[in-house]
Amino acid sequence: GQKKPQAVRVWVGIESARGSVKARAEAKDRSFHAHVEVPKKLPEGSRLWIEVDPGEGKREKTSFELKF
Repeated sequence: GQKKPQAVRVWVGIESARGSVKARAEAKDRSFHAHVEVPKKLPEGSRLWIEVDPGEGKREKTSFELKF
């Protein structure tokens, strides 16, 4: 019953995305799909970041630890 987000963006790196390329995820049925570029040199503390832009209101983001 919720609206589809206006945009979902994904990147690997630090929260500010400095030195990273944000990928815009494409809507596929009831999910999203994205291909993410990983910087050759990862800054310390890099994570997988996902940002959801609802179109109205505040953007929300979360991150996940990278395990190698």
